[in-house]
Amino acid sequence: MSAFFAMECPIVEPSLYKGLGHVQHYFKRIFSWSDSQALEHFTGGSLPLIPYLWPQSFNDVHEPIWERTDRKFLVMINSNKLPAVYWRELYTERLRAIEYFSRTGEIDLYGNHWDKPSLRLGRTWIPATAIRLLRVGEQLWQRFQPDPYLTAARSVYRGRAQSKSETLGQYTFALCFENMILKGWITEKIFDCFFTGTIPIYWGAPNIEEHIPMNCFIDMRKFSGYGELRDFLKSLSERDIRAYRENARQFLLSPKYKPFTKEAFADLFTQIVEADVESTRG
Repeated sequence: MSAFFAMECPIVEPSLYKGLGHVQHYFKRIFSWSDSQALEHFTGGSLPLIPYLWPQSFNDVHEPIWERTDRKFLVMINSNKLPAVYWRELYTERLRAIEYFSRTGEIDLYGNHWDKPSLRLGRTWIPATAIRLLRVGEQLWQRFQPDPYLTAARSVYRGRAQSKSETLGQYTFALCFENMILKGWITEKIFDCFFTGTIPIYWGAPNIEEHIPMNCFIDMRKFSGYGELRDFLKSLSERDIRAYRENARQFLLSPKYKPFTKEAFADLFTQIVEADVESTRG
């Protein structure tokens, strides 16, 4: 077969990456967000992986939303989930961030399942009925032994975001953490902020600057903790904020953004088909 695309995050579905060594015998190409060395923890060895970039939904800002100026301070949009594997994960880091900013009421949280115990990800052989019973048991247990992080999250929980763009556009900053720290793992999260004129506070791909200019976002790695981050956010002038937003807008219009477009992803499929056709002629 022509090509296999590994699209899920390794800590969400580790069995997918564990099986790539077997998959390579059935496909001419294996595409991955990351490279072989960065994924060896999950694959168990070196594989001939071809990197690709996840196509984004839009090629420019949502103008009416981007132009809004009456914005609140800080938002996070994520579901209440926990990874199958905790290696370099950022799920629990999101909880720590929410807990810190909930103390001053300076964050609004949107997403699914925050009124319930955290949903554990990954494939399991436990029957669905048993999983439902376990979750009911967790809910009962948390009534007697509340999880302090979930308690903090629920204090700032605002429900589901009916429109991610509309919701992001109501805030100046967004905590924008990927599921894990992994080379090349750049999802839609940071781009969704760019489209709405919201400044992302990013943590994720360690090589993010190879793809996105550093003046478009706030790099969480530069801060020793959330107190230092908060001080920095509060110190930014209106001019500073406009600069971040405009830099992101210009990036979306630049050639550097093109590899993230739907058109570039379609071109990749065209190249695969043309290469296969050429090989059959040979």
